[in-house]
Amino acid sequence: MLRASAASLAIMAVLGADISQAGSGDDCPPNPQPGKCYEKVMSPARYESYVEQVIDRPSRTESRIIPAVYRYEERQELVSPARTELVTVPATWRTVTETVVVRPESERIETVPAVYETVTEQVLVRPARTEWKRGMLLDRRETDPGRTMMTPTGEVLCLVEVPAEYRLESRQVMVRPARQVRVREPAETRTVTRQVIDRDSHVERREIPAQYRTVSVRVLVSPSRVETYDSPVVYRTVVNQRLVSPARFEWREITCAPGSTPTRHGT
Repeated sequence: MLRASAASLAIMAVLGADISQAGSGDDCPPNPQPGKCYEKVMSPARYESYVEQVIDRPSRTESRIIPAVYRYEERQELVSPARTELVTVPATWRTVTETVVVRPESERIETVPAVYETVTEQVLVRPARTEWKRGMLLDRRETDPGRTMMTPTGEVLCLVEVPAEYRLESRQVMVRPARQVRVREPAETRTVTRQVIDRDSHVERREIPAQYRTVSVRVLVSPSRVETYDSPVVYRTVVNQRLVSPARFEWREITCAPGSTPTRHGT
């Protein structure tokens, strides 16, 4: 019931704010039924979208300038004509390499010294001999009685053979005696490089050919012109909205049983 009262107060506020839409406070729901509660609510306006073609740019006649067209061609241009000239040709030189005798060939007498070589020989210093030397008699029966003897002191002397002694001696032996020979001295030369005239200077008649150069020339292919053409109309698509039903107040049935929350029917 409290919510129903609040809804009624809201309806009264809307009615007081916009009398042209809600009418007077004496409005009542049409064909009310006893025992039922009603509430006046605002139903919003409804719109629908639709597509239409609009003119973006109308048709018109336009003109444009077509520029001239050129091309480049290469041509030969005379720089200097053919002519005859007298030209002095300078002398030409060449390099010559020569061998010059500085000292002529000669002879001289030269003494060649003797040639010696060193010879090494063995020289006898002391011949082979026998000597008595102290020794130990191991078995008198196995010893030659002529090569051993015993001294009064009991020492044993043995007769041993001492080999001959030699030493090496070096001496100079002449292999070839000194002599005189005739020596031939070759001539002494040196290389000299110098410049000599290969051809004397002289005057020549020369034909100078004509000289040309290549130049690039711009040639007109087609002149500039004005072209007129029709530009068609241009459309664009826009999306608009239109009103289907305006906003309005309408009565709706609500549940208003004691101890229950009001409930709108149809919501």
